[in-house]
Amino acid sequence: MLKKLINWIKNNREISLILLLGMILRLVFITRESFWHDEIMTALSMKLSLFEMVRERMAAGHSPLYFIIVYPFARLLGNNELILRLPSAIASIVSIYVFYLLAKKLFTDQKTVNISTLFFSMSALNIYFSYEARMYSFCVLFIILSFYYLLRSIDENYATLWVYYASSAAFAVYLSAVTIPVILSQAAYVIIRRKKWAAFLVSIASAAVLYVPMALYYLKMKKLGFIEWLDPVTIRTFTEFLNGFAFKPVPLAGWPLSYVSFMEYASLVAVLLILIGVIITFADAWKSRKIDDDPRAAIFLLAWLVVPIFIEYLYTIFKQPMLGPKRYIIVLSPAFYMLLGLAIKKISKERIRDLTTIVLIILFSVTLITFFNVQTREDWRGAISYIDKSMKPGEVLFGDISTATAYKYYGHNNDLVMLDIRQVYYGAFRNSWILIKEMDFKRIFGDDKALRKKYKVEHTDKFPRLRLYHIKIKGKS
Repeated sequence: MLKKLINWIKNNREISLILLLGMILRLVFITRESFWHDEIMTALSMKLSLFEMVRERMAAGHSPLYFIIVYPFARLLGNNELILRLPSAIASIVSIYVFYLLAKKLFTDQKTVNISTLFFSMSALNIYFSYEARMYSFCVLFIILSFYYLLRSIDENYATLWVYYASSAAFAVYLSAVTIPVILSQAAYVIIRRKKWAAFLVSIASAAVLYVPMALYYLKMKKLGFIEWLDPVTIRTFTEFLNGFAFKPVPLAGWPLSYVSFMEYASLVAVLLILIGVIITFADAWKSRKIDDDPRAAIFLLAWLVVPIFIEYLYTIFKQPMLGPKRYIIVLSPAFYMLLGLAIKKISKERIRDLTTIVLIILFSVTLITFFNVQTREDWRGAISYIDKSMKPGEVLFGDISTATAYKYYGHNNDLVMLDIRQVYYGAFRNSWILIKEMDFKRIFGDDKALRKKYKVEHTDKFPRLRLYHIKIKGKS
């Protein structure tokens, strides 16, 4: 086995190096930050029995497949940040190789395959979610798998491949409903190709039948339109997630405005480069009256990228906002990186092509350096540890549901009294603590002027994205 692996590495040096880079980027800082709220919910769910865990996650509106996958890891190896995040990291690493296989099916030029795969391996967006104990890296993996088996099924038309396609599509939708528009984009591609309609319909119907139990459960839920925190969709929304694919992975507080603007412009240049490449591809096809590999690849990738955006935009108009959060559109990102590779291929002059590749690699690298040097999640672990060490008998903690959830996982004081943050002005507590997410504090109170007017306030500012105060009644020690 080891000898076969060594021989494979020798014969596949480029993808081996890309996989090694992707693995390092997805593992080196995996426990640097503490869990955020949704990850803590994952961790707390792992303490329940399997049946109770499935029932609780479904009651919360989550498909249980991801949690079932992670459950044995947590029960056997531990319920900590490393163990719970490791399955997502592994899924993200495997997705690099599956991305490579799909790129090889799409592109005849090996250099384009390698460049596209390198961009995907360096994607800060995908690395961010590989550090998260949630389902999104698995969604990306199974979406890429479904596209890979779809292409192979259309070209080779074996029943086994169609079964693999239906299975990977079913896994994708069972992991999260955000993958459904992407599966519909595959139907759009088959319609455009006008090949193997019957086999595709049987496969997609099989996947739909497998999803029926979950769909019926969602239809019975009364809170299908419950996502109040999503912002309205504007033109800015579209540029934001294009920035997210390229050089601005998540909205990060504290970035200099000039730097943010530069990275946004760089992202839009990348998008412009893609558009030019696609236009050239179709212009060449029109001129030669031949739909060869490149135009076919462009149609395939545009269907993957554009159709889900259109579907989600329609949903936004008629139901509620859907576009915007990066975790909802991360499954579109592989198409972006392949289109970027195709666009570079269409640059006719080799020197300009190589220079463009180098510049984009530098921009991806700068994004990663910034990403790894900025706190992207609330430091619940540090803040709660500080409170546990500093809190004296008789003191209480003010917070909200996120505070309570975080303390349930990270806290060690069984006698802690926690009160709702909105009660802070109505009691006369001698010494107390406040811990809440910064964005929620600003939403509820605006600033801390009223707090300082009533209490002596000690503000601890060393826990990113959180507000931590120690408050005392004025005139008392």
